[in-house]
Amino acid sequence: MSDQDPQQNPVAGASAPPAAGAESPARRDRADLKEGLAWCAFGLAVLIGSLTMDRLEEQGVAIYAAPGLLPGLLGIVMILFGAAVAMRRKPILVTKEEMEQRRYRLQPGRLALVTGLCLIYSVVLIGRGLPFWLASALFVSVSILVLQHPQRKAAGRRLDARAVGFAVVVGLGAGILATLVFEKFFLVHLP
Repeated sequence: MSDQDPQQNPVAGASAPPAAGAESPARRDRADLKEGLAWCAFGLAVLIGSLTMDRLEEQGVAIYAAPGLLPGLLGIVMILFGAAVAMRRKPILVTKEEMEQRRYRLQPGRLALVTGLCLIYSVVLIGRGLPFWLASALFVSVSILVLQHPQRKAAGRRLDARAVGFAVVVGLGAGILATLVFEKFFLVHLP
């Protein structure tokens, strides 16, 4: 018999036990199953709601511009991804450090920050008559910078021109792309 640690030299086909502080694979599988089924149920509810919406055929609205098309597609995507999560059986082991990061992400203060950003976007930026593409670009850019601040701070990095440039490019891209998709594809007039 060898005196080697089984975690350092596992036998072929055998898996090493979870690291200290990691979730058990069975527990992770149950959580994935529950979360996946919940997403499937939500996606199904969205799909049913979109199918029951008025198609506006009597007003001559094209099928690709009908209300409920985008929510229906999103419902289908939620069902597919929910099913993928529910059927996944490869466990994800989570370390204590990753759990601490997850706890930070779920803090109520962070949720309040995101809610505040969304309210500023909808009430102040869009509500005051700013063009949709510009309001969206500002919202996305500022959100990236604000939400990445704790990570930069933890890594000892300052806000630099590269981070600002990245946020502005992503924000402008998102604002312009969203405007084009809604106005040209879905024929929705945006403020």
